Amino acid sequence: MNYYDLLVQQAARLGGKLFLQIDNHAYTYAGTLAATDTLAAALPELSGTVLISGAGLWQQAVLFFALQKKGCCPVLLHHELSHDDCLHLAAQYQLQGLVTWHDKLSCQTFPYAEAHPSPDDCLGVLSSGSTGLPKVLYRTWASWADFFPVQNEIFHIGRETRLFLQGNLSFTGNLNVWLSILYAGATLIACDTLYSRTWVRLMQEYDVTAMYLVPTKLQLLSRVLREPLPLVRCVFTGSQLLSTSLYGTLHHYFPQAEIIAYYGATELNYITYRIYDGSATDPQNMGKPFPGVSIFVKDGCIYVNSPYHVSGISVPYTLEDTGCLTEKGDLFFTGRKQSWINKGGYKLSCLYLERKLKTLPTIREAVALPLSDRLRGQNWAACIVTTAAASQVAVRQAIHHLLSVKEQPAAILFLDALPLNDRGKIDHNALTGFVQKSLT
Repeated sequence: MNYYDLLVQQAARLGGKLFLQIDNHAYTYAGTLAATDTLAAALPELSGTVLISGAGLWQQAVLFFALQKKGCCPVLLHHELSHDDCLHLAAQYQLQGLVTWHDKLSCQTFPYAEAHPSPDDCLGVLSSGSTGLPKVLYRTWASWADFFPVQNEIFHIGRETRLFLQGNLSFTGNLNVWLSILYAGATLIACDTLYSRTWVRLMQEYDVTAMYLVPTKLQLLSRVLREPLPLVRCVFTGSQLLSTSLYGTLHHYFPQAEIIAYYGATELNYITYRIYDGSATDPQNMGKPFPGVSIFVKDGCIYVNSPYHVSGISVPYTLEDTGCLTEKGDLFFTGRKQSWINKGGYKLSCLYLERKLKTLPTIREAVALPLSDRLRGQNWAACIVTTAAASQVAVRQAIHHLLSVKEQPAAILFLDALPLNDRGKIDHNALTGFVQKSLT
């Protein structure tokens, strides 16, 4: 079984029902199947693992289905990856081809033997971190589809759902949610651009009932909302912490919605979740495990037991994320292991530093960026977006007084906005370039 087979089943059952509304373009279940079959017939003979680069969500979706029809294992590419990056991925992971659909359709094959961890793999995903070349990971049908009934119930996704999301399907969160919509026979409303006023128009025009956006995009959305959207019944988010202030804004504009933050990973799928109830609970509290998943903490690292993981790993598995369990069994997340700084023997958490910076009323957004330091081994830079009325001199003074001597950053970088990649995550590579330029 693969997702092309599921599309065939749903098209037979639902036919003319709207499946994808992408900006101003509408595609039914039957229409998506017809486009897929036409594209599959136009593609050359391909096999094995094939990388996909599509100009937008529609191109990505149809290429994904068409390659599955041909028996391939498709892997959707992040938009910022260059052709050389694709060649490096193909060589490192022994991949068989690359199909791109931007201005025109083109195909390239590679002379490598297949190297799947499992013969049951039906799709590949890229690790969605913000630095370095991503890893290629594989998934079986069961590793996601067997969990769709559980996650769809928690996220309120059913046949009548009209769910909004934005961005590239190479982001595992978007891909998973899109395929869960297909599984439910629901409708996806999507936008290819980062213009958040267009998101609001689409939500209003198509009576959106659920929404999935990472917190950085929810922050963008919150700045342009002008009136409540009472039809929305669920807003769920992950990959970053949801601040208390942003929760309050979401609760105001989506008064009928259940607001859910989850902790998950490309390698492990959904791990824990928390339904916000308006109490002043710490945003680092990521709630309790999803049904069928269990966690424990050893030496400060979070370990996960889940049957819904990528191929080729064994459980319990750790990403070396750090945390602890509360007396009630909730997971308290303290950060990625690589986001801890050893500054001359003094350990600093980037997550802690960011939250501390955001307590200043003049700072709207903040990133604590680790840096190499010849004297101390490691240091950090404060990358911040201030409020309109804040002066840089006053903000520098406030940061100096806020942080202890050992916590002081090596540099403070003022930005108009934090750079985001096509998954809506903060682009740490871009930030590192900005900081290095400012220090020279």
